[in-house]
Amino acid sequence: MTEARHEHDDAAPCLVATGRSRHDLALPALVLAAAAIDHEMAPAAAGWGLFVGPEDRGAALAELAAYEEENAAWPPPPVMARHGPVGWSPIVVCLALLWVYSLSGPWDGDGALFRQGAVDGRRILAGGEWWRLVTGLTLHADLSHVLGNVTLGGVILALLAAEIGPGAAVFFTLAAGAMGNAVNVRVHGVSYLGVGFSTAVFGSIGLLCGGRIIARADLRSYLVPVGAGAGLLAMLGTGGGARTDVGAHVWGLAAGCLLGMISARGEYTLGRTRLQWILLALAWFLVLGCWYLAY
Repeated sequence: MTEARHEHDDAAPCLVATGRSRHDLALPALVLAAAAIDHEMAPAAAGWGLFVGPEDRGAALAELAAYEEENAAWPPPPVMARHGPVGWSPIVVCLALLWVYSLSGPWDGDGALFRQGAVDGRRILAGGEWWRLVTGLTLHADLSHVLGNVTLGGVILALLAAEIGPGAAVFFTLAAGAMGNAVNVRVHGVSYLGVGFSTAVFGSIGLLCGGRIIARADLRSYLVPVGAGAGLLAMLGTGGGARTDVGAHVWGLAAGCLLGMISARGEYTLGRTRLQWILLALAWFLVLGCWYLAY
């Protein structure tokens, strides 16, 4: 803060700004200091005043007016998206996964839902049963598997919903999971057999990373979101023993990152409630339609 007494004591200083305290005048004083205009703070009728010399009055008022005009809309007001009931969709997804597990039970090799809906490489590649790429996301091998995916997936879906809207979050997460399963099956071939929503969970992590990549301004800063996604994959996606499908996690993350870069382009459009409902309906229609085809 610069508080310089004006050199001309015989000339009355001019009041250019007022405030209830010295703190209120800190920013106007900084503006004048940046413009190299001598000023001082002193008690005034309204509390405190910011004074300049008579010869600087016009320049000081012009600087303060220009600053006010340039920053009239800053900071921008927070955008509170009003999505209504669709905003509960991440929670509904988690409840639906738990409900499906209550029907299927653990994977013992003979469950009807697993026979019809697991991601089976032989049936997908040789039999054309592509719907298994989606139905397999809704099945889980055991209780710890589903609880882990519901816990992590619920948090990530909520974060993603805050970025692109809840309907878009569910739709793109489902799409990323199905894409991850498709690539994983192609890589492993007809011997592949797997289930779990974790591919979609890492797809949602990839969606967040992809959106951040689009928001970055230079190549070096791209490494930040990419590194974050890789770090989460290393911490959360490679443990759990022999039953952990690392390939599904990797391809889910990659698919989500790609879709995240695409969805980030429609950030403002995706904030509309009607479109959120449409995307959410498409996601549920895809899941139910795939299970219909499975039977």
